[in-house]
Amino acid sequence: MFIWDFVADKILGQIVDWFYGQVVGFLGNFFAEMGNMGVELFEMSWVQSIVLFFSYLAWALYGTGLVVACFECGIEYSSGRGNIRETALNAIKGFMAVSLFTVVPVRLYELSVTLQGQLTAGITGYGASIGDVASDIMQEFSAVESLTDLTSGPFLGFGSITSGIMILFCIILMAYAIIKVF
Repeated sequence: MFIWDFVADKILGQIVDWFYGQVVGFLGNFFAEMGNMGVELFEMSWVQSIVLFFSYLAWALYGTGLVVACFECGIEYSSGRGNIRETALNAIKGFMAVSLFTVVPVRLYELSVTLQGQLTAGITGYGASIGDVASDIMQEFSAVESLTDLTSGPFLGFGSITSGIMILFCIILMAYAIIKVF
């Protein structure tokens, strides 16, 4: 009877782990979709117009600054303190900054949202059906040769939390944190 209780406990623990993974995966997917809505905001024509306006403004300021820097370098050069190399490097740095400041933040935001969604799905196994999870559990159980193999080390990748109540408590804490943020 002890072995059956142990096996039933392991199977129930894996079902609770799957359920927990699905809930966390759902929350991760939910937040990824919210982030994707922010990414899609940059595809709207009026937002692109605003970004283009600031890009044109930055180019105008860069051109004005470049003219001022050239005149300043000429004035400093006439007194013997001018540094053409430093002025040219600053002009190149300004060119790169103006070229990228409207593109890079948008692309990094898209990358972070996509990465968050994919990592959450990969870590939690969100989207795997309970049949697939049960099949994996049965394959791991069939690979066990003795009871000592079953009890040694973490089983099925989840060994640090062994109580179903602790998992339920973590879900409640996560829900509380989400409600508190919003």
